[in-house]
Amino acid sequence: MTVHFIGAGPGAPDLITVRGLKLIQSCPVCLYAGSLVPEEIVKAAPEGAHVVDTAPLHLDQIIAEIEAAHKELVSRITTWKEERSADTRLVSALQNELERLARPAPKVPASPSQFQIVTIPNDRVRRIFSPNDRSRKLAGVAWDQQLPHVETTSFGTLKTAVEKKVPDWEQAVVNLAERLPAGEMQSPDEWAARQAVFEYEYRLRLDFHGTGSYLVRTGEGAERPNLAEILAQTTAEALKGGLGSDELKGLDLELSPKSNPSTASSDWQTTAFEQAKALDARGFLVTRIPTIAGTSTATVASHFFARMTDGTYRMIW
Repeated sequence: MTVHFIGAGPGAPDLITVRGLKLIQSCPVCLYAGSLVPEEIVKAAPEGAHVVDTAPLHLDQIIAEIEAAHKELVSRITTWKEERSADTRLVSALQNELERLARPAPKVPASPSQFQIVTIPNDRVRRIFSPNDRSRKLAGVAWDQQLPHVETTSFGTLKTAVEKKVPDWEQAVVNLAERLPAGEMQSPDEWAARQAVFEYEYRLRLDFHGTGSYLVRTGEGAERPNLAEILAQTTAEALKGGLGSDELKGLDLELSPKSNPSTASSDWQTTAFEQAKALDARGFLVTRIPTIAGTSTATVASHFFARMTDGTYRMIW
């Protein structure tokens, strides 16, 4: 759990520092001494935040607030497990989380958390690099063994170091959950985003690929694609982006939107949202080439969408 101590300044709500105000606006749990800090200052806390005046509380009561956050997390996971009782793999993963939360925490941690949770605003993210499954597995085993410089070591060097400790590392089962800092209460939308990512991993991997306004579902559970239709639609998008007819000469394609009016004319987000809603998916991944412009380099963009508490889907990264 990350704790921020914020000075209230002279006391007037409009004289708090900009940094302090931003922290309050993003804080899911806010404890303040009402005898010293005006209530108006903490009114900037986000909707659904847990705001507590600690002035009349003694230490045991403050600890009780922390325990209440833990109970709330257990309650949320339990409700979630009941909602998805038919999804065996997801239920098993949620049960593991409940069992982990049920274990008593050591009074004095043997060592600080191996990892830290860092929040980066969406507008600050420029590029995301996602390594392949084998590289992620190797890094996970290396972190589990607490090897140094995992993030900056080459695959070959790291593999050699890991194999000295875990020869069959590719079959090893790694759970790094306990290496993270203790959990904290989250706003309803933050919890919804976490549910979406978790269900994408353990319940339904809903993926879409496309270009321009054209989008199709891919991967497990998707219908067999009509390759002629895909080629026609992506070529039509290429023409919109300025690809010359010389590059398409001899393809003999039917490029009229009539080949698939429902898909060609609809917005790609609407296509994804409707299918996700029909499958009761909390989250999905979209990989697209926004435009194909002549012979210039194409940009591939991947975004993850999560279903928020109001039922709408929002891009979270």
